[in-house]
Amino acid sequence: MPQGSGWLLAAAIFTLSVNMAAGAAGWSPWSMFTSPCNKTCGGGKQTRIRSCTNPAPDPNIPGDACVGDAIEISDCNTEPCQSGWSNWTACSDNCTWGVQQRYTTCGDNATKCTGIQYKSEYRKCIRWNETNNLDATPQTASTRCPHPCILFKVKCPDYAICEQVTNYTAPEYKCVCTLGYTMNSAKDACIKPPPPEPTPRPIPTLAPSQKQIKMVITNTASTVILVCLSICLIIFLFLRIFTVDRVIHMNMEIALASAHALLLIPSDLIKEGIMCRVVSILLHFFFTATFAFMFLEALHMYSLVAYIVKKDGMLNRGQNMLVGWGLSAFVVLMTMCFCFDLYGGVYLCWMDMGRSGIILGQFVPNVALVILTFILIEAAGNADSFAKIPQERIQVFSARISQRTNLFIMPLVFCSWVLGIVSEYEQNIGLYGAFSALNSIIGVLILFCHLMANERVREKLMNCCSSLCDKSSKRRRRYSKNKPNKI
Repeated sequence: MPQGSGWLLAAAIFTLSVNMAAGAAGWSPWSMFTSPCNKTCGGGKQTRIRSCTNPAPDPNIPGDACVGDAIEISDCNTEPCQSGWSNWTACSDNCTWGVQQRYTTCGDNATKCTGIQYKSEYRKCIRWNETNNLDATPQTASTRCPHPCILFKVKCPDYAICEQVTNYTAPEYKCVCTLGYTMNSAKDACIKPPPPEPTPRPIPTLAPSQKQIKMVITNTASTVILVCLSICLIIFLFLRIFTVDRVIHMNMEIALASAHALLLIPSDLIKEGIMCRVVSILLHFFFTATFAFMFLEALHMYSLVAYIVKKDGMLNRGQNMLVGWGLSAFVVLMTMCFCFDLYGGVYLCWMDMGRSGIILGQFVPNVALVILTFILIEAAGNADSFAKIPQERIQVFSARISQRTNLFIMPLVFCSWVLGIVSEYEQNIGLYGAFSALNSIIGVLILFCHLMANERVREKLMNCCSSLCDKSSKRRRRYSKNKPNKI
């Protein structure tokens, strides 16, 4: 033991014994912090404690207690919190592989973090001179990286140019098509882009009450035209009239009646599928046949009014039937060859106006027939200037009646056909009403005009009228004889 240390130990023991004798309380040593810091950065708090047990207060000594706090709260993790990442540093090398670095930033000023908040990241990079271009001068070329298109001797396809798209991974390039062309999937040719897909048209619908109204008015109009055409057919069959002009009228009436009979089929029975397509094809066939026989009627009328033939027109009954039905079948078959899948539709079994192929197949032939019919009617109007030949006078008179009646019937039938297609496509109750009213007028007009265009029917009607007039006059005379004289 060193000299003098014994005296120090004796003094300490003496002092401790004096304090214990006096009853002075004392604190135990501070504990470890009892909880971790409540924040990882930005300034948190943590606590530690001590107890008054070294020695404990003597209850026999008044005022014997420890002086000071038993709990101590201390600041912790006072460094600023991480606020983000810095920007990547410049690439360490030029025109070759290098390294970039970024680090975490802390505080509102985004300063570099320290301590446990500091983190850093690295990535490979290539620093390519972004001001590089293909026309660099010899003085500036040495300070710039070679253009990728020149470096790799790129040959782009026709209508394409090479562009630099270098990023931080490698010197890159791409061929970009110009003049509206686009690169194909193989990246080896520029092609014209396909036309954009049209926006699907929303399917129009009618309210249940409007559907009922539509069904009533359209069925009523089709029924009216069917009744009128049936009466006309029955009268001529009963009278056994099968002249050339009557055969043309009869086939036109059969075609139009067949088309309207198809329109009477309930739509619920032919919503979609093969039946809907069959109905659409038959409607195309019968309406085309209607316009074909109207054209043949105009041709027959023109041959008589323009003094081309003496009687019975240019074509006989069989030839007229063959041309009318054959031409219609040819048009429909040609349309089916190219547009078979376009017949019918999602919600209609007539002609879908949203499909251009089927529109051309149906409108173009019918419009051509209508135009040719008008040309023949107009040409027949100048017949007085033609050289006249001996003709059947009654047939010429009937042909002139046909010339005038066709000017009314043919435009009305064409308008009815177009109106029916549009109303079915648009599902518009107003258009359905106009379509139905027009059909009713057409039925009555065809019945009257076709009856008046035949000489035998005109003769029968005149005889009936004369007979009725004679009977009426006889009754009046009989009544006047039997009437008592006034006194």
